[in-house]
Amino acid sequence: MRKKRATNENFRLNILIGFFLSVSVVFVLRLFFIQVVGHEKYKALAQDQYWNLQDIPARRGNIMSRDGFVLATTQTHYLMYLEPQKIENKDKVIRYLSDALVKINAEREGEADILKSGFEKKIANLLDTTLQWVILEHNLTPYQKEDIESLNLVGVGFEEEPVRYYPEGTLASHVLGFVASNERGDKQGYEGIEGKLDADLKGKPGRIVEEKDAMGAPILVGGYTKVPPINGRDIVLTLDRSVQYIIEKHIKNGVEMYDAVSGSVIVMDPIPKHMNPVQS
Repeated sequence: MRKKRATNENFRLNILIGFFLSVSVVFVLRLFFIQVVGHEKYKALAQDQYWNLQDIPARRGNIMSRDGFVLATTQTHYLMYLEPQKIENKDKVIRYLSDALVKINAEREGEADILKSGFEKKIANLLDTTLQWVILEHNLTPYQKEDIESLNLVGVGFEEEPVRYYPEGTLASHVLGFVASNERGDKQGYEGIEGKLDADLKGKPGRIVEEKDAMGAPILVGGYTKVPPINGRDIVLTLDRSVQYIIEKHIKNGVEMYDAVSGSVIVMDPIPKHMNPVQS
């Protein structure tokens, strides 16, 4: 009887020990996956919790013809940002900036009041934050930037924001390609040179990095770093602008004249090098 009781107690003890060992193994495996297998993932999550990141776009490189004409370039527009901690008279900033943005964005009569109310709320919300740097408006022209700068508002600044522009219109458009936003909202080259050499043309964006606490508010004595963007490389093509213009003009006339679907032209220099006149 006593031996049977001891056997039952040992059995229960073994079950208890086995349970704790199993739980310990689960914890060890979980810690292994967190600290070793998922190290980079959880490191990134931790950084997102205490760092606030904002990108500054890089200037995209030019595409030029062999005879020196710019076929694709970047116009300098601007993004307007606010530094809420430097702004003392918030009512003045809200009033002046909302009026300036209404002037820029109002296209038809009757829109001004609606736009003004919307801009006032937007600016007020941005100023009611503990962040040191917030974006207010994108794609401002140099003239619009100058008008706002003339208001002399402390805590309002600008950063260059490149916009793609093709000075020759549709000339060689099938060769150049185009730039548009991808699924993440970033500017990206598609088709032609813009797409094929996108990595060389686009450069590397800069960043505003500031440290924040667990509630998302900036730490006043924490880290704050501004990394400037690296602009993209210029690309020079073998294409000659004048020749390309003549070709496209004649192809268009030929297609229209013969009701063709499309046309092609091959351009070459038929004179061998040894037959070229030698200049002394």
